[in-house]
Amino acid sequence: MVRPSPPIRRARRLPGARVLSGLVIAGLLAGCLPGQSDPARSVALPPKPAGIPAHASSREGTRNPPNPMPAASSRPSPPTNPRAESIPLPGIENARRIGPNLWSGGEPSGDPAFAALAAQGVRVVVSVDGARPDVEAARRHGLRYVHVPIGYDGVPRGAVESLAGLARLGEGGVFVHCHHGRHRGPTAAAIVAMAAGAWDPATANAWQREAGTSPEYEGLYRAVREFSMPSPKAVRAAARRLVPVQPPKGLVAAMVTADHQAEVLDALQRRGWKPLDGRPDETAVPSARLLREQFTESIRLGHGPGDDRFREAMRRFEAGLAVMEDALRAGESAKASDAWKALRNDCRACHQAWRDRR
Repeated sequence: MVRPSPPIRRARRLPGARVLSGLVIAGLLAGCLPGQSDPARSVALPPKPAGIPAHASSREGTRNPPNPMPAASSRPSPPTNPRAESIPLPGIENARRIGPNLWSGGEPSGDPAFAALAAQGVRVVVSVDGARPDVEAARRHGLRYVHVPIGYDGVPRGAVESLAGLARLGEGGVFVHCHHGRHRGPTAAAIVAMAAGAWDPATANAWQREAGTSPEYEGLYRAVREFSMPSPKAVRAAARRLVPVQPPKGLVAAMVTADHQAEVLDALQRRGWKPLDGRPDETAVPSARLLREQFTESIRLGHGPGDDRFREAMRRFEAGLAVMEDALRAGESAKASDAWKALRNDCRACHQAWRDRR
């Protein structure tokens, strides 16, 4: 059950900064009116779990802004483990309402999906997927698109600043999505909530688990767990950089990431798939899955030459990684090693055919 929106109250100007992210973006979770853009008018932040001071997650700078919300005793604290409301929306997987003005889910598909979002009160659609957003369909329903693509291995600092930069839009409800709405989208929505000062990292990690974010994507959980609020200057700069479509990075950038994951897997294979010393986050199954997802995304986004032989080579490598991942899950180290050696041979053959001669 969604609680009624609290009344709009006059927020005093904070010392040292004309606009801080917590003031405008607070409406995402506390129900600001669509179209509200005056930074001098703000909805009070929802209370944090007991014992968490305002902006406790911010570790940058020497001063924390004063708490703009009412005394904690005036309202009940939200649960430590947030329960988002699942809502059926046409053309959108895993749609959930996190707060009165913040939603998360999968990629909207077709006009009915965008019409449903508009009917919910959404005004800004944020894609953290790598695919080109359907900006035209969104505009037909009065929605603005913002594109902040991220991977499965974490959330770069620039993307954190951009998500916090949504605070300066002041355009009403925000829907954050990835492809299927389970991993990257919920993570980005958690960062938006933390930038609002409404959630602490523990609450945001609990939301990721509820949304179905795989624990094997340790980088996504780490991005939330180690979140620190960007400075007001960084937030303002990021807000100016928000665009509806980010140019695709293409195969070259994807292969740089894949090469790093391959080096990690090489090191793990040499150790019999045992964890690496001093690198507890880089273990066998998550590393294999990250590399497989890299190829899955590159295939889906059409990276690289359009040649059918290249496409077939990419799909063959993706299938081989799935075999290796299954072997690692089953504890079949020898089978996983054989699969990885075969994949490495495929890598060299593909490089000779497509990278080294072109």
